[in-house]
Amino acid sequence: MAQRHSSPTLPKLMFSDQRFAAGHESSPKNDISSPIVERAVRSTVSATVSKGLIWVNSTDFNSTVRAVKVHEILLKEFGYTDSLILEESQKGKGVSISVCDRVTTVKQMREDYAYAKKEERNVETTAKHQEIAKDLLTSLYGQ
Repeated sequence: MAQRHSSPTLPKLMFSDQRFAAGHESSPKNDISSPIVERAVRSTVSATVSKGLIWVNSTDFNSTVRAVKVHEILLKEFGYTDSLILEESQKGKGVSISVCDRVTTVKQMREDYAYAKKEERNVETTAKHQEIAKDLLTSLYGQ
C-alpha cells in the first residue's frame, strides 16, 4: 500500500558518457552556436505581418524567386504599395521584401498574403523574376 503523504523523489541519473558525468560540454561539432557548423535551412517563403506591413521572407535563391512573385501579386492584385525596404533574411541567405497599406487590417493582410502565396504556384516563373531575385540577393550578399 502506498503512503499518502510521501514526497516524490527524483531518480538518480546514470551517465553512460563520462563527459557528461564529469561536467564536460559536448563536442564542437554538435554545438549549434559554433561558427564552423552551418545549419541547413529549408527553402521556403514565409511572411511577417504587422499593422500596415507585410514582410515576404525567403531563405535562398529559389525561394527568393517565389517571394518576388508573391510580392508582385500583392502589388498588382491587391494594390499594396511597395515599401521599398529590403533586408537580409533572418534565416539562410534570402531576403525580406515588404509591401505596405495603412488602412488594411492585419487579419485581411494575412488573408491576402495566404492567397498570394497560394496563387504564386500558378504564376509562371520568368527570366525577369529570376533576374530580380538575383539582383536582390547580390545587393545584400555580393557576388
